Amino acid sequence: MSELLIKINILDSRVDAVECHVKTTLENLGETVKRLRGFKSLSQRAAQIGISKATLSRIENGKMPDLITFAKISKFYKLDIRSILNC
Repeated sequence: MSELLIKINILDSRVDAVECHVKTTLENLGETVKRLRGFKSLSQRAAQIGISKATLSRIENGKMPDLITFAKISKFYKLDIRSILNC
């Protein structure tokens, strides 16, 4: 079982972000990305990552990203690529 730690940062009495720490694999990458997006809209988070809203949506719904998109998402969320790929 994966251990999930949720940390909610509250800024000006509203939820700003949700940080999730869970063992991320290629199989659950979309779920992890969706949890890490927190309360930001698809458009906001996609712009921050540097990908399109449509691409982020596809990944959150289980589609595997291409290598460049995978690298951008991993860098943005500080995900360990080696761990995800079991290297």
